[in-house]
Amino acid sequence: MPKIEFVPSNRKVTARKGETLLNIAREAGVHLNSSCNGVGTCGKCKVRVIEGEVVENPSSYQLAPELKEKNYHLACQLKVMGNCKIFVPPETRLLDDALLEEKGEIYLAQELNKSERNPRFKKAFLSLPKPSLEDNLSDWERIEREIKKLYGKPVLPFYSVIKEAPFLLRQNDWQVTATLFDAKDKFFVSNLASGKKTFGPFGLVVDVGTTTLMAELIELSSGEVWGRSSRYNPQIAFGEDVISRIVYGKKASGLNKLQREVIRAIEQMGKKLMEEASVSVEEISGLYIAGNTIMLHLLSGIYPGFIQEEPYVPATNFGYWEKGESLGFRLFEKAYVFLLPCVASFMGADIVAGLLAAGFYKKGPLRLFIDIGTNGEIVLGTGDWLLGCSCSAGPAFEGGGVKHGTRVVPGAIEEVKIDSETCDVEFVTVGDTAPSGICGSGLIDLMAELFLAGLIDRRGKFVFTCKSKRLRKSNGDYEFVIYKGEESSKDITITESDIDNLMRAKAALFAGIKILVETAEVNLKDIEKLYIAGAFGHYIDAQKAMIIGLLPDMPLEKIEFLGNTSLLGARLVALSQEFEEKALEVASRVTYLELARSGRFMDEYVSALFLPHTHAELFPSVMKLLKKEKRATKK
Repeated sequence: MPKIEFVPSNRKVTARKGETLLNIAREAGVHLNSSCNGVGTCGKCKVRVIEGEVVENPSSYQLAPELKEKNYHLACQLKVMGNCKIFVPPETRLLDDALLEEKGEIYLAQELNKSERNPRFKKAFLSLPKPSLEDNLSDWERIEREIKKLYGKPVLPFYSVIKEAPFLLRQNDWQVTATLFDAKDKFFVSNLASGKKTFGPFGLVVDVGTTTLMAELIELSSGEVWGRSSRYNPQIAFGEDVISRIVYGKKASGLNKLQREVIRAIEQMGKKLMEEASVSVEEISGLYIAGNTIMLHLLSGIYPGFIQEEPYVPATNFGYWEKGESLGFRLFEKAYVFLLPCVASFMGADIVAGLLAAGFYKKGPLRLFIDIGTNGEIVLGTGDWLLGCSCSAGPAFEGGGVKHGTRVVPGAIEEVKIDSETCDVEFVTVGDTAPSGICGSGLIDLMAELFLAGLIDRRGKFVFTCKSKRLRKSNGDYEFVIYKGEESSKDITITESDIDNLMRAKAALFAGIKILVETAEVNLKDIEKLYIAGAFGHYIDAQKAMIIGLLPDMPLEKIEFLGNTSLLGARLVALSQEFEEKALEVASRVTYLELARSGRFMDEYVSALFLPHTHAELFPSVMKLLKKEKRATKK
């Protein structure tokens, strides 16, 4: 069997002869960028064969000649026939967790004061009277009696606690700290620890995103965040979007592999946070996990395949407690896990958590909540009523399906400005390093700037009014050069095909907004507040997003960026039983519109395939800005 070595990670594995290099890398835990999931059309899984015997399949994607000369190939089209040494270039390395540690900011919509905190888990210090012939209650009855004195509720033990109690009590002079699980009408003692514990109990709050995982270590009694960690979701190696992962999950052992990957990643983050805070695993009482419906199915090891098939029904919408070991956790096998409730197949617990964070459980003015991603989730309502939908925007705003698109990595262009007279480009990159690609916020900026400068028309097609050499034709497609590298292969460009993908993504999202507004029989101008959720949403320039018709035209002061509301909502649930109930209530209150069954969606979608929209009157401030730009250009 061939032996494969990947550098610079120095990962060495044994593979089956004839297996594709992409599959070998996946099994080895070497995560390669492959937005087309190994079909051979995106060109992002390029690697260099340093030495070894390989066979290459023909692909519709053609690497630049200078790359072919340097022995670069697409990993998905490369079959390994003998021992190989493979170099994985930086742009192909998919998971750069160090960057996420810097970018994993949480923007808090609200916090809970002391009177509002009422977590499920509580700690009680017990100084028990020693047994005697006169007071010869069993060890457990002695614990039960003391807790009843403190709280006046019935108390039940876990079997593991009864097993540990005899030795723990006597070794610590009958002074222990009990962790209690509050089940409303009674307590369960979930853990006993020696002596008096000053801190704790602790909870781990997790957002399982399609692309990224984020976790917080929280002291539940105080609400204090002791640590935060983030990393890419390792399931990306098996598909960048949820549908690709559903397909992979249908394969033999595919579901087990996907579950194992995400469970292991959560445990690694938890272990890191515990080590940094000097907290033992016994002190972790609960895990609170939010994520979209498919991500929670995969984490739970529940078959998600029927979500993909009409009538798009999930196995469960969650919203309940489960023991860690039942979900496949090893490190947290004794902890209890709360999986936040979902609304429907394509509106998950991440959106329910977001609605909690944005205050949609309260009555108020007409508000719009948007989580922009591969699947754009939208909720409209006043608190009395909530109307939601999900529209498949595709991966364009996350860099997928775009020639030089990338995630938020060092060197990603995130801000763009174009001079309408000279076509000169100014940009800002993540980390102020040399440009390596363009990420979602940069793509929105770029598209808006091209439109304002008159370089693309309302259909997103290039207009050759500028004599700059930045506009050119390459491989049968027109493109605009954002950054000129030393070699043509190093140029960073946007093509007309890229713009088409971005147009479709923004059209899908705005069409969803329009259908919600029309179904509710209100107007866009009636919306008093627009909340934009998600880490990506925070980096968007709202005005640029309005210029391309991604967001409705409205005063900027009505728009609020909330960041990772999924994590914040899960934190609120961790700190308050009342918010746990509110999460269930909000999930049940959302009326979900299945756009696949809506005949109006395609009409609205087609109307939105223009800049900013077919009906320009929907964007009065944008049209006024365009007129101003044209007057300035003429002068």
